[in-house]
Amino acid sequence: MSMMEELNEKLREACCMGDNESVYRYLTQGADVNSKNKMNGWTCLHWAAKRGHTNLVEVLLRSNADPNVLNDKQQTALEVADLDSVKDILKDKSNVGSSFKPVQAGENDTTGVKFVPNYLAHPVFPYGANQQQRTVYPPAAFQPSVTTGTTASQSHVISGNDSEDDELVLRVRYPKSNEMDFIEIELDMNELTYDNLVKTCTNEFKIDTALEICKIRKLPNVIVRKDKDMKRLKPFQELEIFTGKRKSVDDFQ
Repeated sequence: MSMMEELNEKLREACCMGDNESVYRYLTQGADVNSKNKMNGWTCLHWAAKRGHTNLVEVLLRSNADPNVLNDKQQTALEVADLDSVKDILKDKSNVGSSFKPVQAGENDTTGVKFVPNYLAHPVFPYGANQQQRTVYPPAAFQPSVTTGTTASQSHVISGNDSEDDELVLRVRYPKSNEMDFIEIELDMNELTYDNLVKTCTNEFKIDTALEICKIRKLPNVIVRKDKDMKRLKPFQELEIFTGKRKSVDDFQ
């Protein structure tokens, strides 16, 4: 696999993971936003849409991602999306006189390719961003060029010792509420405890005082129970919280 193919594969994986920083970095390095996976024909936009990463769908579209590209099953990104918020964005962009040429099926393919991407074999990914140095772009200013690899002048490089490393960003969803999208919360690395996570989630979702958080699930299927579990959480880990009736003193008598 060539260096460009590897870069394109990393971009698709980052879009599947919802790793915003890596997506920005790979785009500025010249990755092809419309490149297809050789195994199934999925593009970055297919993965971001399927995984429900609304913000990344918008970033990819601003970066000239073509919503009309078909995968090997003749599906567009809109057709594989589950979240209504993602579908609404793609409906506005699909089939609306694009000024760029869609990628054709099989373009740049080579024969005899046996490489199977990690995110096809293992749907849940470890966080892969380089913690020593990463590039951060203000969302409003970020305008990557997929042909030249240049970015807006507002972009800047920060070291891994920046104050952002003092916080752990997590994505949390409360299925019992009417809102099915994830929200992002920040926890101080010096107070990375289970109790602090419960307190933060209770405040963010304005959970009724008659209820209490009885279970926290690290997606897809791991229960977070104690402080040691908290130490294993990675940046942008997706969690679900579940509530039950708060126990009173009488319940223990």
